[in-house]
Amino acid sequence: MIKKLMKLPLLAAALGGCLLAGCAGLQPEPGSEAVKAHPWTGRVLVFGTEGYMLDVLGYEASLIPPRSWLITNLPFKTWKGRKAKVEGLVLFAVDNDRPHHAIRLRAIDSGQPIYVPLPVWNPDAGIPPEIYNIPKGTYFEDDIKKLRSLEGTTIWANGTTLKNLWTANSQVAIPIDNAEALRVIQISTETFAHVDAAGTFLVVVKNQRGKTGFFPFQEESIYRQNPIKQSWGKEVVECVKKRNVCMGMPAEALEVSWGKPKEINRTVTSVSNSEQWIYGGTYVYLKSGRVDAWQDSSR
Repeated sequence: MIKKLMKLPLLAAALGGCLLAGCAGLQPEPGSEAVKAHPWTGRVLVFGTEGYMLDVLGYEASLIPPRSWLITNLPFKTWKGRKAKVEGLVLFAVDNDRPHHAIRLRAIDSGQPIYVPLPVWNPDAGIPPEIYNIPKGTYFEDDIKKLRSLEGTTIWANGTTLKNLWTANSQVAIPIDNAEALRVIQISTETFAHVDAAGTFLVVVKNQRGKTGFFPFQEESIYRQNPIKQSWGKEVVECVKKRNVCMGMPAEALEVSWGKPKEINRTVTSVSNSEQWIYGGTYVYLKSGRVDAWQDSSR
């Protein structure tokens, strides 16, 4: 009994040290942490085989649970082309009431757990840990399968977000018209230092003048059907292509030209209906569904 009592202070001291400095012996084995469902759960992530600086920086994921920020990225040479399945969200620590999360995956070929650390979540910012981009140089297998159905088809540029095509030369960009028809040549996973890759994949296209370029895929950057109607008339069609507004253009043509307005104010009288479409500091006035006037149209 005396021996047991003598051991208690030693045990308490050891536990105190673990609480202050972290105790590896008390941590769960990698891959055995409690997992919470995540929107990516069950999806297969592919480690890309090409990409800017991947061979130097590696993939932003680790075999070591992110109990600190001192983690080592997965090396490009040994992980390129491999796949991992997303298991879910894991919680490792709470620092100043802010949880540290990571996405846990499991390598399909070896069964190794893999961790993608997430930024410290600040609840006040209103951005939950589920909202996060996948590591650079990786992509979801199901995403690229869906997108490759576009190869060989024609899409149309949404000129409110897509105004130029990128090229491999950082000094050369190809301007395109709004709603210009683009022939899809390839869906690529390659990355370039000079491309602001908001999307995961690059869509390689040929424009109406036979020039080839690419852009990061985002659904809002394209139309899958021609948005221009010849019934609008030649003048309106030309306005839309140049992202302009003109008198008498129908509301649907204005939306293709400038996009959805930030706000719409409607006035209904006994003889007519009118609307005010607000685009930042520009106000466009429509009567009976057609542009009647605009104010401060410098955009």
